[in-house]
Amino acid sequence: MVVTFRDVIDRANMMFDDYRLDKFYQSDINAYYSYMYGFVLNSIDMFSGCLVDLSYTEITVTEADLETHIDYQFDNELTSKIVYILALGTVISWMEKNNKDVEQMNLHMNAKEFRNYSEAQSLSKKQDALYRMMEDYDNKITEYQLMNLSSMTFFNANTTGGV
Repeated sequence: MVVTFRDVIDRANMMFDDYRLDKFYQSDINAYYSYMYGFVLNSIDMFSGCLVDLSYTEITVTEADLETHIDYQFDNELTSKIVYILALGTVISWMEKNNKDVEQMNLHMNAKEFRNYSEAQSLSKKQDALYRMMEDYDNKITEYQLMNLSSMTFFNANTTGGV
């Protein structure tokens, strides 16, 4: 099936909620997708074990109201499993950025000790969630590769020099 970056972003939106992104989406949908494209690009770079070339092409889409916007379309057909892994990578990329938010790292000097502890605990919980997602991501890539062993040159008995 032909997959666009918007398809990956829409799948990622099913995995997490963020009121800021929801508000951004509602205020300017095309700007929202343009912003999220960077996280899809990060996900493509993270997906080092993909057995399909993840190259893409810029396309111009014209909506029913004749408004146009830029999207990106993958050059090859992607399975639902690949789209899921890309969506998960998109979420991880977003969470990494969110965890590195300068406002989260700045401790309020005039705050009470319990408030600082609370901020530290919050950041720790976010990092734990991110690490669990990254572990799940690695497991999904391994699962994907195991399901497609015959496509991998090393395991394909039909190639010369195979095992």
